[in-house]
Amino acid sequence: MRTFLFLAYLFLASASLSAVVLATRKFLNKEQTTFGKSLQEGASHWPHVFAINLLTKILVGLLIGGSAVPLGWLLVKNKVIFGVMYVPTFVVLLAAGLLISFLSTYAACISVLWKKQVLAAIIDSWKIFSRNVIVSIEMALLLFFINLAVSIFLVALILSIGGFLGFFLS
Repeated sequence: MRTFLFLAYLFLASASLSAVVLATRKFLNKEQTTFGKSLQEGASHWPHVFAINLLTKILVGLLIGGSAVPLGWLLVKNKVIFGVMYVPTFVVLLAAGLLISFLSTYAACISVLWKKQVLAAIIDSWKIFSRNVIVSIEMALLLFFINLAVSIFLVALILSIGGFLGFFLS
């Protein structure tokens, strides 16, 4: 039963990402759509989106493992040189992880909107990214700061509700 639920989750995650991309295109074209229609259309694209997401997770996992190697050496050997090696290694691998994230997002959208296979979508995503590097970085920074602001707001809201309840319930 757990295996079925896990596979259903993977299918729904990939199909819903495809559905969001398709629904956004329809919204921008001022077309009417429903959640059900978008999910049905998105379900046909789930294998490609799943493959792109799986490849992304594997590559990011390898990058995280790669950044852990100098840190492990630092902990085992306790030498300063490994600590010095860790910082540039982490920065380079962090940049590579961000690049992979951009490319996977573009590739998923290309796969859904242009009905391309995984490899063709990845190649096209590189072309789009290389032509629009500044825009991609600006959007990433904008989303980061929006995410940060929303997180700070939610933490402040939760703390104030907790303080309010603690004050009146004590």
